[in-house]
Amino acid sequence: MHAELYLFLALCLGGGLGAMARAVVSERVARRLHPAWGTLVVNMTGCFLLGVALGLLVGRTGAVHLSAVIAQTPPSAAVFMLGVLGGYTTVSTLALNVLTQWQAGHRRAAYTNALGSVLSGPLVVALGVAIAAHAFVPWLAGG
Repeated sequence: MHAELYLFLALCLGGGLGAMARAVVSERVARRLHPAWGTLVVNMTGCFLLGVALGLLVGRTGAVHLSAVIAQTPPSAAVFMLGVLGGYTTVSTLALNVLTQWQAGHRRAAYTNALGSVLSGPLVVALGVAIAAHAFVPWLAGG
């Protein structure tokens, strides 16, 4: 029970550290290049770091399929991959899910997850903006 609580707290701390790193990297890149580049750099560096972590785990475990590697992941690696990188960018988590589905032979699920997230994500954001602008903003403004 205590080990699960410590892992949960470590994941929370890792997520907070990853989110702070995302803010710093994104802001610095955006300031030096262009605002759109900040997000792209964060997403791609997060994916790269997740790939490096998985590559190290493949070498450590000898497992070929990512699902087996993930099942054998020590808590410290889980905190880094899920906590820190999860807080840094959720794109790395999406990429891992798609790759795991693909490797397991679930091609339709991999395509659906990848395309669905990329194509529907902006639409869902727009929906949230529309709902908030029409329902919550007038209410918060007292109108």
